[in-house]
Amino acid sequence: MIWTESIFRRWRGRLRTLAHRASTGARRIAMVLLLAIIAPMVPQVAWSASFQVSPTRFEFKLNKRFTDSFTVTNNSQKRLRLRVFTSFLDVDDSNKLVPVKNHQLDLSKYVVINPRKFVLRPGQKRVVRFSVRRPPASLAPGEYRVVVFFAELPIFSGKKAPPPKPSTQGGIGRVRIELLTRLGITMYGMKGKPNLKAVLERAKVSLESDRVVVEGRAINKGNVRIPLTLNATLADLTGKPWKSVHGKIVVQRQQWREFRLMLPRPPRGKYRIHLSGSSGKTVLFQSSLRFDTLGSSQ
Repeated sequence: MIWTESIFRRWRGRLRTLAHRASTGARRIAMVLLLAIIAPMVPQVAWSASFQVSPTRFEFKLNKRFTDSFTVTNNSQKRLRLRVFTSFLDVDDSNKLVPVKNHQLDLSKYVVINPRKFVLRPGQKRVVRFSVRRPPASLAPGEYRVVVFFAELPIFSGKKAPPPKPSTQGGIGRVRIELLTRLGITMYGMKGKPNLKAVLERAKVSLESDRVVVEGRAINKGNVRIPLTLNATLADLTGKPWKSVHGKIVVQRQQWREFRLMLPRPPRGKYRIHLSGSSGKTVLFQSSLRFDTLGSSQ
């Protein structure tokens, strides 16, 4: 799994402020792009404009030491400095991914990586080796995880910056923006047997001008991540199907995910939506929601 997130919006206001202050000289701004892609089919290579990392996911048993490696390739025309570190990401109350320290499912303490920092010339490749130690026998059965981040670092030439040119745009000087990249690769370790269990909460139906919206929250109650397929079928009260919609989400162990499915709004009448969540051939939850096109639902 490749984690990605753009933090450009966080910097937008700061860029305007720095641009205004730049009349006294050039300002160097490092903007980090944390690239995250979550998809049912995981690509073999995580890539960006600067560098790429392969493979993009590791899954292993925790009954013995696991050793393997990443291959990092510099795709750019410049020299790159990279730092490798581990982190654990969890979902907060606002359904956002945030780093968490000392989480009980974090494998970071068992991971050894070499090297932690290195430099790549244009087109150069580097093998980064890692080892995951066997956890103690007291560790509870289930799936554990860690995200290994490859973060691009700014490179300073050591040369003195040229003197600033006089501003000709109302006090606005020069601003240099440097885009840095961070790729995160998730590794999963499994102890014992997997237990798939999920529950549905906050399921509801709402009507909009041209569609029916089905919302809910899927909570993982098992000990392993669940690739969940959501199915919503709209039918009349006799059970005759009218329309169906499907969606896919992944719910990590001890996490929840909110979802939103949309169907075309049916003609005037009373209807029922059958909502279910399954993993493979196993149905984990299902619910029936009644509503009518006058706007009432239950």
